[in-house]
Amino acid sequence: VLELTAAVLQLGNTYFVSDGKEGSKLDRNGVAAMEWITRLLHVDARELEFGLTHRSIEVRNTITNIPLNPEAAKDSRNALSKSIYGQLFDWLVSRVNGALNGQDRPWAFIGLLDIFGFEIFEQNSFEQLCINFTNEKLQQLFNRDTFKKEEAMYQKEGIKFDHIQYVDNQPILDMIEKRPMGLLLTLDDMNRMPKSTDQGFVAKADSNHAQSKYYLTSTRTRKGPRCFTVKHYAGNVIYDSDGFLDKNKDLLFSDLYEVMTKSTKQLTANMFPEMTRNARSKYSLGGQFRKQLDTLMGILNKTSTHYIRCIKPNVYKKPREIESHDVLEQLRYSGVFEATRIRQQGFPFRYSYERFVERYKCVLLKGVKWTPLRGMTARDKTKEILEGTNQSFSGVQFGATKVLYRAEEHRLLELLRALALERVCAIIQAIARGFMARKFVRTVEFVKPKVEAAVRSRDVEKIEKALKAYARVCGKYSSLVADIGIVRKAKRLKFALVEWEKLCTEMDEVVRMDVANDEDAFERLRVVVWKAEPLEDEPGSEWHQQMYDYSKQLFESERAARMEPRLKEAMDLLERDIMSEVYAECKRLRFDDSRLAEIERFVGLNEERLLKLQYKKAKSLGLADRAQAKEIRIREMFLDSHADMFLFSRFPRLRQPEEFASHSLQFWKREEFATNMLCWTKYTILASLLDAEGPYFSKTAIKLHKAILGFCGDKNNPHPNSLAREIVATALTISADTGSSNQRGSIRYGSTNIGIDVRDEIFCLLMKHTTANPSAHSVSQAWKLFGLCIQFFSAGEDLSNYVHIFIRRNAPSHLKQKLIDAMYTREYEGSKTVPPSVDQIPLLISNF
Repeated sequence: VLELTAAVLQLGNTYFVSDGKEGSKLDRNGVAAMEWITRLLHVDARELEFGLTHRSIEVRNTITNIPLNPEAAKDSRNALSKSIYGQLFDWLVSRVNGALNGQDRPWAFIGLLDIFGFEIFEQNSFEQLCINFTNEKLQQLFNRDTFKKEEAMYQKEGIKFDHIQYVDNQPILDMIEKRPMGLLLTLDDMNRMPKSTDQGFVAKADSNHAQSKYYLTSTRTRKGPRCFTVKHYAGNVIYDSDGFLDKNKDLLFSDLYEVMTKSTKQLTANMFPEMTRNARSKYSLGGQFRKQLDTLMGILNKTSTHYIRCIKPNVYKKPREIESHDVLEQLRYSGVFEATRIRQQGFPFRYSYERFVERYKCVLLKGVKWTPLRGMTARDKTKEILEGTNQSFSGVQFGATKVLYRAEEHRLLELLRALALERVCAIIQAIARGFMARKFVRTVEFVKPKVEAAVRSRDVEKIEKALKAYARVCGKYSSLVADIGIVRKAKRLKFALVEWEKLCTEMDEVVRMDVANDEDAFERLRVVVWKAEPLEDEPGSEWHQQMYDYSKQLFESERAARMEPRLKEAMDLLERDIMSEVYAECKRLRFDDSRLAEIERFVGLNEERLLKLQYKKAKSLGLADRAQAKEIRIREMFLDSHADMFLFSRFPRLRQPEEFASHSLQFWKREEFATNMLCWTKYTILASLLDAEGPYFSKTAIKLHKAILGFCGDKNNPHPNSLAREIVATALTISADTGSSNQRGSIRYGSTNIGIDVRDEIFCLLMKHTTANPSAHSVSQAWKLFGLCIQFFSAGEDLSNYVHIFIRRNAPSHLKQKLIDAMYTREYEGSKTVPPSVDQIPLLISNF
């Protein structure tokens, strides 16, 4: 089988070229493929090649070899491929049928015939004519089974009925296959005549069938002289006869057939049995098709046919999408509408009289008794049943052997039957239940003492033996009714005793393990103790109870040892995640503690309230670092929600821009000075940014600003690190005069106490310098100076929040958190008292 299949594929690789004369030969690829083909078919290579490129004709016992041109040789190759494939397909079908055929009952089989249906394309050829001819045949069979048999049955029963009108397609079948002028027979005749053409075939068909109402000539079809129309059951189909004559021929020339007959492979030779030339030429392809179709129809006519009509909802094969027009056409062409109409016109429900009486005699039930039927025959009893219902059944037909009626009568009969059965079933069930209950009670009374004695013994083997005896004695009743109380108790006790033994054995194993340090051992102990808790209502033996009490006490003590430290830690830290984890673990271990209610309340608090509680708790426990961290977090949350309150421009101790500008003698530039009061300027300020009395503080501020400009490179200075030290030293020295490094310092000049914090002025000058500064280098140096100052002193309490917000919004991303952390550190540790040396400056600012 695989060799033949491979040979067909290899034949597709053979191509022909002209031999320089009238004939053809294999090309280079064809020669290589031919070696494989002859090996697979087990035939002579020269004979096969000659048969593909030549055709022999026998006239008066004289054989003439005619060379084929490349196109004709290609057709010969295709004919051989088609013939091998067709013969192989038929052989496989016959083998399958032979394997499935019953030896004892060859007539008993189920056959499936799958037909796609009528084919109506834009271009319809010989293949479509054969397919549609087949569908006409099958439709005729359907009509006969559905309509003709229906009427035949009515006539046999001798009932009155209206003749059913349906489309009879026999005239179409006669036009296609009936001798002597059928279309397929005419086509065979044209094949036998010399110099016949497809157009000549259409002309002959037009002449033979011009008067038929199922045929439209080429002139009426108006598609050219080669086209004609057949009015099929499914609609009009226009056929183009181009290629009809060639397709009807058996193109497998006798030379190739004889080559296959001589195959040394028995299977291949059997598929091509020896046959005379005249025998092979007897049947055209159309004739072979008609013969096979007649064989199929003969089989179908001998069987009981059942039809399944498949409707394609849409051409795209998509789900949940229906094209109404296409579905309607399929229903019409497949005869479904005709089948539905016969149901309406005819009598779809029919019973033999005996079957009808058997099914519907229950409708005469009166109360709890049957009404006896007085009729002598089944026909008389049928009439008696219908009359006894006191309903109108005038549409019922009484045939020779059957009673026939339509859907209306059927629905009424089924309703009456259902109502009767409802009463009958209730009576039958009541009697059956009473009988079973009485017998069950008598049976149970016999075995009940044995079960009670087993329960009192509390022995598993005795209880099991008693329950088996109960099931054996009660038999099928034990599965139909509920267990009596003592049996239910025995089953519960048996289950409890078995479970106690199993669980206590495991407990005995677990308590010997290191439960305190082995997590798996603790979990095993938990599981086994909890499994035993539901069994407390059915206590086991004394040993069971002792083992359970000890295991339960061990579990509870170990559970407390595990959860107490974690609860204390959770209540000390008040961290949401820790509290949630501990709370969940307590619930999982069923550990009850009053602190769980507090934890539940704390977890539900918002973050700000929880942070305040954490801060108070840390203070009360003396955890300074934790209290500081929580205080910082509270402050961070405050600054997050009130950032706009602490913009640098809103600091209340700043001078008014107009007053700041009034210190300049260049009155025409005062507006510019006022505008740029809090922005970077290359020129030195003329007064301090902070509002202060007296000229001495302003002089210090001016000096500090010059130092900042010099360090940042806005003014030339060969010693920037010295300037940085000078700035830090000024802040620390003046602050030290107050006697405290953690409070805002005061500057004393003579007897004047200005009371302005120089450190705040330094931070204000640095914030001014980094605002709107066009020089990236200058800004970078300013932030380094910012970091240096924060390492040694902090801003005053009233300025601190403004500095924090300024850093958040303006500091470079890689410095922002470093600066904030340094500020908090300095605020909590206090300012240093000794300024750095000049040599230390590069190392101190390297992190910034």
